[in-house]
Amino acid sequence: MVTPVLAAYGLLIFLPLLYLGAGVLVISIALRDRQDHKQTTVRKLPSPRDHPLHHVRVSLAATRRKARLAARKAAGEAPEGRKRPPGGRPPRLKAM
Repeated sequence: MVTPVLAAYGLLIFLPLLYLGAGVLVISIALRDRQDHKQTTVRKLPSPRDHPLHHVRVSLAATRRKARLAARKAAGEAPEGRKRPPGGRPPRLKAM
């Protein structure tokens, strides 16, 4: 004879097996769906082939920066350091 208490605990015994079965089902569906879809919403990261002159732009920006600092130095202006908010050490993480 099964009492209601044993029936309730019997369900708790079968609950991990149910979760295990659901996990195996999800993994099997994920493994079967491995073909490459043409219409995807995930953006691809740019490759060097997409931006062949990136190194030139970086070099020009560095040259302009050096020229700007040299002009300020020649004009007698003191080069400014990094601007930080007053009061203590800078934060290590901006947002989490």
